[in-house]
Amino acid sequence: MQSIVFITYWFPAPHNPVNGIFIREHARAVAQRHFVTVMHIQGIQPALGQQRTLQDQDGTLTVYRIRYPKPAIPKTAWLRLWTSAQAVIKELDQAGKRPDILHANVFSSAGLGYALSKRFGIPCVLTEHASSFPLNQIKPLEMVSYRFYMNRLMLIMPVSDNLRQHMIRHGVRGPFRVVPNTVDTQLFKPALTKTRVQSGVKEILITANLNAVKAVHLLIQALAALQEERSDFHLSIIGDGPLRSDLLALADKLQVSSRISFLGVKSKSEVANQMRASDFFVLSSLWENQPVVLLEAMASGLPVVAPAVGGIPEFVGAEYGRLSQPGDISSLLENIRFMMDHYNEFNPQVISQYVHTHFDYHSVASQFDEAYQFALKVFP
Repeated sequence: MQSIVFITYWFPAPHNPVNGIFIREHARAVAQRHFVTVMHIQGIQPALGQQRTLQDQDGTLTVYRIRYPKPAIPKTAWLRLWTSAQAVIKELDQAGKRPDILHANVFSSAGLGYALSKRFGIPCVLTEHASSFPLNQIKPLEMVSYRFYMNRLMLIMPVSDNLRQHMIRHGVRGPFRVVPNTVDTQLFKPALTKTRVQSGVKEILITANLNAVKAVHLLIQALAALQEERSDFHLSIIGDGPLRSDLLALADKLQVSSRISFLGVKSKSEVANQMRASDFFVLSSLWENQPVVLLEAMASGLPVVAPAVGGIPEFVGAEYGRLSQPGDISSLLENIRFMMDHYNEFNPQVISQYVHTHFDYHSVASQFDEAYQFALKVFP
């Protein structure tokens, strides 16, 4: 058993329980084999009177939440971060749990990971999830800095090959190894029997942040068009976000609100239960890398309708669902029409087993193990 430190700005916290859930899933997978500590950088907290690092537990994970007040001298917050991060490593060392691997997450943590690696002589690897590379959202001067640090880490692990290609386009050299997102297949699994709330009504599900990129408005518009042809469907929307009120208003305007339920934010177990009660899953996003919600739906045995963007075509084949053109309501509607009449021709056990084989905790933890051994081998 090794000591692994996850370094991340994105991680669930009481005030934001959905932030970086996919990073927590990776940490939980690794924690089945190793001692895992999470260094969650919450950064400047204006209300704080002094620098604080809080330690708490997230299941089997020990989480250090680094936060500090706004510094009196501008642009010196990094000093507070640096001293806090070093203190975490030293505390682990004193407890007999000196880190064997630093596992940074997302390009924004590459600089801290590299600095800690040099300071303590510990190899650092990085998992990349961010859409910032394919969407060209990183400013050129900032990219110079991020690229400098990433190109000095032992290994870069994007969650899809598509993301790897975009990182190369931005000058990140690697070495690369694609390690996908993971899903708890003990929680997300097919229903033994399905109980219908309304006889003959197909239950459709989407789980998404209600923001512009997730484009739930396209799904509502597609269902409004479908309602002109048939009425045997109901959509459940799990999630919340800045566009919730706009989406409610749109459903009312298009007179489809009676067939849509906005369920808000739900726990993982509640999401799993809702998936087992659904017939198929839809994602209408304009962009994704490798969305965990699709893996969760497929682990639950659901066929999916998803956009052909990012890393999605790498794991959603014809046996598991249909791909739509992003932003195209006609394409989305066509695939929903197909799924309405053919969802029961997909084999839930085949779909679930595919995810179990390639994306469960055991599979992804094994891939991380290989990555860690590579990093230890090549570390100077």
